[in-house]
Amino acid sequence: MKYVIIVAAILAVIIIYTVISSRKSLKNAPEKLINARKLQANGDSNAALKELKEAFVLPFGDKVTLEYRTHVLGVLDLLTEILNGMNVTSDKITSKLYKRLNEATGNIEIEEYLLKPINEFFDNTESDEKLAEFLKKAAMSGEIGVVYSEQDSGPNISNRTNEFINRGGKFLMKGEYQNAIDVYNEALTQSWDQQDEAFLYDQLASCHLMNKDLATAEANYQKSISIEPYFTNVWNYCDFLVYNKRKADAETHLPQLATLIKTKSDQKDYDSLFKKWYSLS
Repeated sequence: MKYVIIVAAILAVIIIYTVISSRKSLKNAPEKLINARKLQANGDSNAALKELKEAFVLPFGDKVTLEYRTHVLGVLDLLTEILNGMNVTSDKITSKLYKRLNEATGNIEIEEYLLKPINEFFDNTESDEKLAEFLKKAAMSGEIGVVYSEQDSGPNISNRTNEFINRGGKFLMKGEYQNAIDVYNEALTQSWDQQDEAFLYDQLASCHLMNKDLATAEANYQKSISIEPYFTNVWNYCDFLVYNKRKADAETHLPQLATLIKTKSDQKDYDSLFKKWYSLS
């Protein structure tokens, strides 16, 4: 009997703690949503997602009032905006919960199956690497859709490059950067048209960057741009310069990048990079 009382007391403490914690999270949720909106407006989608995770809080028991529904819909709207900016369709993540909230005429009890895809997504926003891996797997399994712009900002590369992209990509995923470098060096021994060659040098530059060979990475970024500049290779080089705090050098290339903007996604990426450049001392 004594043990039953002890277990009951422990459960009571856990329930009380959960309720108090839930109330505190609910109180902070609107502020978290405001912070997420500000971060997204400033081009920092990754930080916005982390704040948005804290804003996606439901009352204890997952029962939502019509008043609180406005907050939850605001979270879903911003999540959709962020995913759209990543060229990811959010229907399979948010649409069922959207429908449930919009159809309600009174207090709403949210079923677990409606929350599961959103919670799974937020659980993978702890780091850029974890999110990238989650999105890659979700896209391959069909759990999410990837939207491609009608107007391509990158080079119109040929199918011949696929062999090297696939081989190099497998090495990169395993952290075998030198092997990936060898793949692209092998590719560049062949004859290519300008767009393919520029693309391959850009990929080679990124491999050297991941291998922490900054001088060779920069040389290959410059080689790629000299062959044929397009938004992605110029952006990669500008990002390289900004990351390494070379403000004056980046300033000379940002105007060229601005002339290569073709899509809303390009504009968003440019604005984000420009803000990082501007904030450099």
